[in-house]
Amino acid sequence: MQALTTKYIDNLIDELSNEGHTYQIDRSGIAYIRHFLKPYAGILEDATSVEQIVQWLPLVFSHNVLNHVNVSDGYDLNSIKKLVIRDIIAYIFEISEAVEEDSAILPWDIREALLPDEFMCRAFGIDLTNDKLPVIVILDHNEHYHEMTMEFALALLLFSAPKGNLEIRMFGAPLSMGFLMVSSGRFNKHHYPHVYSVVIYNNTYWFKTPDFMQGFKTGADWQGVDHHAYWKDLIHYTPTGQAVQITF
Repeated sequence: MQALTTKYIDNLIDELSNEGHTYQIDRSGIAYIRHFLKPYAGILEDATSVEQIVQWLPLVFSHNVLNHVNVSDGYDLNSIKKLVIRDIIAYIFEISEAVEEDSAILPWDIREALLPDEFMCRAFGIDLTNDKLPVIVILDHNEHYHEMTMEFALALLLFSAPKGNLEIRMFGAPLSMGFLMVSSGRFNKHHYPHVYSVVIYNNTYWFKTPDFMQGFKTGADWQGVDHHAYWKDLIHYTPTGQAVQITF
């Protein structure tokens, strides 16, 4: 009988994501964790002894993870498999919370949290040099594959939200619209050190990179309209703190 069924892992992720934390994990973030855990769950499932698991873990995961993994005496093999996968998920949640405290955790936040650990990046196939992640854009029921940064993807959603004909899915799950609200913290002035701001739909959005405006423009292009009619007061904040109005 399988110990690490897909249903068990999904329930475990849901349980840990609601276990007394101050943060939330977006469905796309949960799908991202499920995505890179899948091959390791399969390897654990095939293990025939606790000793085999103990020998395998240091070959794949860094000391940062192993310090969180509890392989204790007195548990049977299936219980050990469940404990290991639970502890790995809990570790990912813990480091992701440190990166994103004010808004729900997205796949890009998880990637950023894992970046300092090159061992884990290799284990999960994370490209250290590319901050884009794969997305499926569904526009008027047609699917298109792209790689996008977080700010590009969320600004694309921001433009398209009133139209209601575009959806972004990551690793099989939808990217939520809730992050488009300034009150969520994601694009709040006090959320993180910002480089730009812009007024859209009477709300001011604060962001780090030109990708945000490029994503917003792309949304307009795909809808066949001029993006300039939907925003105003684009400001660049210099290293000295000067606010300079710019065009795009």
